[in-house]
Amino acid sequence: MNVRRTRIATAAASTLVAALALTGLSSTGATAAPAKAKASKRLTCVGDNTKVTVSKVSRPVNHLLVKITNTGTRNCDAYYAPTVSFDNDTWHAKIIKDSMPQAVVTLAPGESGYASLGLSGDGTGHHRHKASHATLSFSAIGGGSTHTVPDELELPAGTVVDDGAYVSYWQYTAADALIW
Repeated sequence: MNVRRTRIATAAASTLVAALALTGLSSTGATAAPAKAKASKRLTCVGDNTKVTVSKVSRPVNHLLVKITNTGTRNCDAYYAPTVSFDNDTWHAKIIKDSMPQAVVTLAPGESGYASLGLSGDGTGHHRHKASHATLSFSAIGGGSTHTVPDELELPAGTVVDDGAYVSYWQYTAADALIW
């Protein structure tokens, strides 16, 4: 019987020591030194660490392709969809909610991400006009605040938009972006 009690006591003591180690306490009650955590603060893709271009595509019609390339030295995350407005318009392109990818688009240095920009909606848009420039803003992790690209983006010659314009979420490939 004494052997059994000794084994139970030993198992209980081992469990207690393991539990104390997990909580940062030693068996004497003193706090153990915390393990150093890696600094892995997420970096948001913004105008300062990316190059942004807008180009015309042959298909689908009435679309442009927005491309961001990580020019920084660390990975950056492209959250949600870009906010896009044209020339001096007071409205923004609508975001296509169904284009949300399964995960945030994370770009290593030199990698690119894409969003499609539909220039007119379902034909019910108003204020149709030629646009020569766009202003693009990046979404922050919470989706609230945005970071504007420092310069206006020059649009391809002959770009015509209306207030039915829309934009997709950021995608890893141009093909995925242009589905929308």
